[in-house]
Amino acid sequence: FVLGLVWLVAGRRGKFRRTAFASLLFVLVLTPWTVRNYAVHHRFVFVTTIGGKVLWEGNNPHVAADRALRGRSAHAPNLPEAALVAGLDEADADAAYFRMAIDWIRAHPREYLTLVSRKAVRLWNLAPVLDNPLHRIIASVSMASVLIFFVAGLVGAASRRDGRLLPLLIPVIAVTVTGLAYWAGARIRAPADPEIVL
Repeated sequence: FVLGLVWLVAGRRGKFRRTAFASLLFVLVLTPWTVRNYAVHHRFVFVTTIGGKVLWEGNNPHVAADRALRGRSAHAPNLPEAALVAGLDEADADAAYFRMAIDWIRAHPREYLTLVSRKAVRLWNLAPVLDNPLHRIIASVSMASVLIFFVAGLVGAASRRDGRLLPLLIPVIAVTVTGLAYWAGARIRAPADPEIVL
């Protein structure tokens, strides 16, 4: 949303109206869910009560210690720390998971950077792990082709200073940041795939 506002404002006439309209639409879309959250939790929860949990699932000592899990996630209820949130309501549990994740990231910056690098590889993986060798080849060839055309499109648009590309990059940037912060995989990248193809 913020990246979209920056694009709306940058070098455009009528930027205040466009920005105000986009902000109003954003708030209107989220208002019913925010009202629902207030009715359920009796406090302001803007969008979700699983952001902290998902952050913990992708950034914790168990994922960092297991080579097979780096860049992936571990289901929070299966981790020993689930006992620390037992009995808490959904919003408090999410806040506790968020604090645990941030505390772990601060205490282990090197391990966190390792996880981020693994997430980047998983997000833009050219060689996905699939059971069927033919599926693996098809996935690798198609992903490599898409990324080659994506990079060529970026270079071409940049050389022509074609600003029409910017709105298409917003979902790609948002998905990349999300994947690097939480956990990564083709499913996480999927919302950006149409824009990458375009």
